[in-house]
Amino acid sequence: MSDSQTCGRIIRALSRLLEREIAALQAGRFALVHELAADKERLGAELEAAAAALTPTEQRALASDFATLGALITRDAELLERAARATGDVARELRRVRDRHSLRGLYGKSGETRGAPETPANRIDASL
Repeated sequence: MSDSQTCGRIIRALSRLLEREIAALQAGRFALVHELAADKERLGAELEAAAAALTPTEQRALASDFATLGALITRDAELLERAARATGDVARELRRVRDRHSLRGLYGKSGETRGAPETPANRIDASL
């Protein structure tokens, strides 16, 4: 198989994988995104190695395939960034709610702060 054919095969495989990942991100199936990560990394490394061996003529012949792959990579990166931002937002909101309802912020029925809970002082038995 020529370098061009190998590269084309890898581009198609990586494109299919990215389409699956994009669909998984859009559906909120993050476990599948995690499962695809190793294959995506492997195919990316294979493509990098195969593309390095292409002649300029072979590169021009695959230009449209590379452009399509580039668009998928951009879309995938946008969705991954959005998912990461949303995850961070949820984590911050959970911390805020936890802190509000923790022992540091108990509120009464009318919204007034109840104050710090009283806890017994720890006593140490020093008699030995």
